[in-house]
Amino acid sequence: MRRDSDAVWREARTRSGRTIRIRTSAGALAGVSVRLRQLSSAVPACGVPNRPQPHDDPVLARRARISRLVALGQRLGYSLWLVAIVVFVVGAVTGFHPAMVTIVIGCLAAGSALLAPSIVIGYGVRAADREDQGLDSGH
Repeated sequence: MRRDSDAVWREARTRSGRTIRIRTSAGALAGVSVRLRQLSSAVPACGVPNRPQPHDDPVLARRARISRLVALGQRLGYSLWLVAIVVFVVGAVTGFHPAMVTIVIGCLAAGSALLAPSIVIGYGVRAADREDQGLDSGH
């Protein structure tokens, strides 16, 4: 805090991380100083708001568990697509056998069945995290 004659300069961080300076006359806007203290305790120096850890909040714990399942579903889905592509290339080079066609179709179907919900739910989890952090939704 810096005093210029009768004025008081106060600094605070906004949700987006910008630092703002507010000039008030001494004694004016006492409620602002209380709010600025709340802002300074809610936003540490790095600009990231303090938020509860997953072990403190059951909603965050469930979201973290869903996020891990989404990541697993995406890894499995993309891996099945990779297997389908490799088997298709091998089949194209050596000649398609009925077993290769079955593997390609099965891997594409299973990979798609895993990827579709994983991608959609993953977007939902990330949107909920952004909302909890006070960031915009990106739309």
